[in-house]
Amino acid sequence: MALKEPNLFKFLYLGESPMGKPYSLKDVGRAKNKAMINMIAHQTGLNEEQTIRFVRNTIIYSHGIATMLATGVLKGTEKEMMEMINKAADAFILNEGADPKKIGKKGK
Repeated sequence: MALKEPNLFKFLYLGESPMGKPYSLKDVGRAKNKAMINMIAHQTGLNEEQTIRFVRNTIIYSHGIATMLATGVLKGTEKEMMEMINKAADAFILNEGADPKKIGKKGK
């Protein structure tokens, strides 16, 4: 969205909306996300706490990329942005202690 609709991204996610914040990072570990957290934990061998940190770090990094795109600080293609996010996510998950053999190669 930040690449194709920067003004909409800014409205929804950068506090330019009268509705306030669209989400909270505290929500990552909440019950509504348990199935996702459990699936990632199972696939990576991480425990729940490690998985939540991995997901939270990936969200923060992705939001930073999107913000930079929406505000014109960063330019690039969707493919380039996804490569950056995927490489960062791989680093975040390895930092949490995931077994590198369990990490999928995302279409490689």
